[in-house]
Amino acid sequence: MYCRNCGKWIDDDAELCVDCKETNDFFSEEPSEEPSSVARGTSVGHAVEGSRKTGLGKALTATILSAISYFLIMFAAGLILGALEECEEYGYYYEFSSMIEFLEYIEMYEITLFFLLAPIGMSIPALIMGILSIVCFKREKNAGRVKPIPTLILGIVGLVLAALVLFLGLILLMCLAL
Repeated sequence: MYCRNCGKWIDDDAELCVDCKETNDFFSEEPSEEPSSVARGTSVGHAVEGSRKTGLGKALTATILSAISYFLIMFAAGLILGALEECEEYGYYYEFSSMIEFLEYIEMYEITLFFLLAPIGMSIPALIMGILSIVCFKREKNAGRVKPIPTLILGIVGLVLAALVLFLGLILLMCLAL
């Protein structure tokens, strides 16, 4: 007999289809002309519908972007803290009205600003993609399909890292304004 879900031949006494794992309630004596979309491999995005890979590209992109932006923001924090220590060590702090003036004086303003604004700019799309990957997980779960757990985990990691980078970026920008 044939499975109605995937159209594959199975033994008459089988309780499950070997390929798609459907129960014998869906078996017929004739081959199915139109197998289901899961068996045909209809792709949604770049993954098979109901696959654990659904939405994984967005989640992976969110995690990678937020990780890169985290390292860049830490580098910017190191530059600012190093400049602040130098400023206090040599007594320059009282000569300048703000940290920006001091960074301009030691010719580090542009590079510090780049390493501060680039991660903030990178974390915004990472934040959006993290949210979209979590929404993708919920959509698949609510539709009764296979839950893409890796998408959820990477989406949460990307979302948290992106939010942390935005928070640290705002703190560092406020430090520059002092």
